[in-house]
Amino acid sequence: MDSIMDKGVCKECNILLKDVRSLELHRWEYHPKNEMESYWSQLKKSGKLYSGHYTLGYQDDPYY
Repeated sequence: MDSIMDKGVCKECNILLKDVRSLELHRWEYHPKNEMESYWSQLKKSGKLYSGHYTLGYQDDPYY
């Protein structure tokens, strides 16, 4: 069973994040698992995610 500390640790790059939500956002951006997460990651890295063409709900969650 994972401890509370393990819930904020990225096991792929071994960094500690402040909470589970931060860990999810980190995984979507740096370790996308599918086409949707890859697309979201590319939008975020390019700056297009926050350009006003996407609603706030989509900005923080590729599965919104």
